[in-house]
Amino acid sequence: MEDRKTQSLALSYLSDPIPPVRAQGLHLLTDLIRTASPTIDIPSTCALLISILQDSDEFIHLNAIKSLSTLADKHSITVTKLLVERYVDSEESLTLDQRLRLGEALLQIVQRLGEALVGEAANSLSDACLAVAGRRARKPKAADERAKRIQTEDAKLREAEDAWGGKVPEISDQDERDESREGLAAILSGWEGRAGSEEDLRIRTSALSVLGIAIETNISGLSATRLSATVDLALSVLTTERGDTEAILRRAAVLILLRLVRAVDAARKRGLKLGYGLWTENLKDFIRVLTYVHVVDGDAMVREHASAIRAELETAQYRSLLAELAPQEAAEGEEAVVGERLLDQPLLPMEHVGLRSMIQEIE
Repeated sequence: MEDRKTQSLALSYLSDPIPPVRAQGLHLLTDLIRTASPTIDIPSTCALLISILQDSDEFIHLNAIKSLSTLADKHSITVTKLLVERYVDSEESLTLDQRLRLGEALLQIVQRLGEALVGEAANSLSDACLAVAGRRARKPKAADERAKRIQTEDAKLREAEDAWGGKVPEISDQDERDESREGLAAILSGWEGRAGSEEDLRIRTSALSVLGIAIETNISGLSATRLSATVDLALSVLTTERGDTEAILRRAAVLILLRLVRAVDAARKRGLKLGYGLWTENLKDFIRVLTYVHVVDGDAMVREHASAIRAELETAQYRSLLAELAPQEAAEGEEAVVGERLLDQPLLPMEHVGLRSMIQEIE
């Protein structure tokens, strides 16, 4: 009975126009979630917290994200599936900011679940992130809104030109600021995607980030098929998304590869069987793309991370060979002895980095 009164009070506070009162209502609701009160209905509470993400007050929507994470602690599968469904937003009912905030909530949930991120929750999360990060989504509503916005801007420009009697002159003192604004506008336009034929670059970057954290947190909870799809997607982004506006997406792609390499190596050291390994026939393409990115990418951060991945691969391959050649010696700490046996084995064959071996006749 007391919990019902608290819930009723929390709901009334949440509808109040004053931000501190809404914050108190959210606090009361979170306390009920934390104590696993029987008055909490999971789907309706989750929908309520998602709606609070639209709140203009930063303190409130950030705490709503924390409340969603707390709710996921108690009901991980249900909450994750509901959040993922809204995150994909197939009905286009949410704004970009709301979806990005959902991405933040998913990221926190993944970190809090840790090794409990398995099964249905892990599968639905990874599938959604792969779908959003890819370029397959159709956004007709977003395309219509963008077209209307462009028409409005064009109409304002024509109205100004008609009033002036020609092209509106630029004020010299504002030239530099105008150029800066034009540059920012070009970047934002590039992020929005091609007239509704694909996702906004910012939400694609968010999806890659969430998936990367899931791999880093509990790679054993994801299937080999999904890990392979992640690698394919990241390599595709690095090779096809070459523009300056796509730099944020390439950064997320190269970071997810770095997290994957480290997670696979960490799983090997713990003796976990993933069903997915780095030393496959795809390693050659993996190294070739990283070498290409390290040399030609226009973003310094992407180049730096590509170089770091190659170094991690070398270290991981050394450890893998060490374990295969002398597991007994390695277990006893005699790695130096075994290391001498590996000196004649190149960690990364020359053909993997775009070089070819050469045979010469010597008299």
